[in-house]
Amino acid sequence: MKSPVPIPLLIALMSAPLSAAETAPAAPATPSAVQPAGDYYAYIGSGASNGGIALGYFDSKTGALSAPSVAVASQSPNFFVVSADGRHLYSCNAGGSFQGQSGTGGVTAFARDPATGALTALNSLPTGGGNPGYISFDRTGKFLFVANYSGGSIASYSLKADGSLAERVTFDQHTGSSILPQRQNHAYAEAILPSPDNRFVLSTDLGVDKVFIYRLDAKTGALTPHEPAFASVKPGTGPRRCAFSPDGKFFYLIGEMANVIITFAWDAAKGTLTERETVSTLPAGQTGGSSAAEIAFGSGGKFLYASNRDNGGKDTIVVFAQDAASGKLTLVEHVPSGGRTPRTFTIDPTGKWLVVTNNAGASNNAVVFKIDPATGKLTQSGAPVSTPPQPLGVLFVPVAGTK
Repeated sequence: MKSPVPIPLLIALMSAPLSAAETAPAAPATPSAVQPAGDYYAYIGSGASNGGIALGYFDSKTGALSAPSVAVASQSPNFFVVSADGRHLYSCNAGGSFQGQSGTGGVTAFARDPATGALTALNSLPTGGGNPGYISFDRTGKFLFVANYSGGSIASYSLKADGSLAERVTFDQHTGSSILPQRQNHAYAEAILPSPDNRFVLSTDLGVDKVFIYRLDAKTGALTPHEPAFASVKPGTGPRRCAFSPDGKFFYLIGEMANVIITFAWDAAKGTLTERETVSTLPAGQTGGSSAAEIAFGSGGKFLYASNRDNGGKDTIVVFAQDAASGKLTLVEHVPSGGRTPRTFTIDPTGKWLVVTNNAGASNNAVVFKIDPATGKLTQSGAPVSTPPQPLGVLFVPVAGTK
């Protein structure tokens, strides 16, 4: 089977609801005043009252990450994607209101200057549901998909030639609930991404313990419920983030509340999921008081990484080896995340480094880990880097002239 066409570079960020105080925009700095100190720009979101999109620099040769500073004001930018040519960046805007409309968050398109990394807002549109927390491209980069966390809904958008948002093409409201009333009293759409062949779009929902499956019209960006319309998981799992294996044969789902990873076989022809196995993300003997967050494959697809947020301070990144034939996962190790609440992490474009953002308590930092290409194991590189309050992940984009 051919490897899937890569999605334009993206980074997953937080999806939990933010308070009104946390959605106030920040005053921007001037990106051009900072000289590049590496071969990648590093964009970091922040959900705090002085948040916005921050800009730093990353050196993929040494793993050095500069302390970022806010570069552009934006309402709680909690998830980024960047176009394949690096000239446009798109962000979710969390919150329960947007541009005067209640009950909705937003999505914003930015023009990006490749020479300086500076961002200029082009336009914004409401998403139709509260606290959007995930955004992705289709495999061609012509359409955007958004998952509204507290709204429990998804939407698709077309793009104009200048990179701005054209219109909302599809809106679909998830319905239902599950067994944990404090977290699953209604739908909570967590993530949304296309299948490797761009024929389907899958959306995880924490509130109803389902993975919804849609057919994608590659000409218009419209999404239509597939038949079957979803795959269910064990009640109380809390589906959060997800990832396809690099060969497109398997789909991995991280359960936030159950602290598990579920492996599914993906039938590309039929657009169906078949559950294969479930493994815990927690160290042996650790139970309760923890919630799983992020999941991503390393470069080459041999290793799968996930994060655990623990109320007792035992926050970790867990490493698994993946068997390419069966999709089964074998535990490699758990390592401390270097702070509290590792909501997101990103593997840099070279595949040599994993950068985690710890965004609770007094942490407010980013920690760089070196990846052993043979074993997948992680070794912390340098001291934690201070970030704006409540950092929401890292997006890497090459500095012009270095790639």
